Amino acid sequence: MNESYEREFQSELAGDETILWAGRPERRIVFVKSDGFIVPISFMWFVGTWLRIYCTARTDYSEQFGRALEAFDIVVFGGIAFYLLIGRFVYMYLVKRSTYYAVTNRRVISMCTMGGKKVHDMEISAIPGVHKSVGKSGMGVLLFGDYFAVVMNNRTGMVPCEKLTGGRPCVAFYDVRDCEAVFELVSGLRDKSVGKT
Repeated sequence: MNESYEREFQSELAGDETILWAGRPERRIVFVKSDGFIVPISFMWFVGTWLRIYCTARTDYSEQFGRALEAFDIVVFGGIAFYLLIGRFVYMYLVKRSTYYAVTNRRVISMCTMGGKKVHDMEISAIPGVHKSVGKSGMGVLLFGDYFAVVMNNRTGMVPCEKLTGGRPCVAFYDVRDCEAVFELVSGLRDKSVGKT
């Protein structure tokens, strides 16, 4: 366990709480199954956008209308194309660079310091389920709580998790090395906390 990761959580810990594991997501680009669909679609969107811009520039519209249409295409469609093809990977890298995970004797904690400190935590005894997805390299994803809500919140960021779960918290650890060991640690703590020892 890395002490510098532990230091990030010191202000978040209760008096009797100790960190059992701390880590960060793998920073390199990690493709997920949905990228097999999203990347080709993004590339087609990008090419289609620039073809539209080229065709608009070649069409004999009134000069003012043509420039307005061109500007609209560049800003809206070009912006979407750039984000889908490149921007989302840059954004995810920046988020991962400022994200820390911890498992304590009482909670699982996910903290992101990008744009201000945001902490998501869940009491071990309150975790309704732990969902894992581990790749061949041992790196994987752990989802604590309502599976659908966690995925919608953390992979898209579009819908706050608590709105999907009726106010219940949800936490996820993405792209964690040695995911199986962290899963076993949390599962063991969860079993002890609900008296299944």
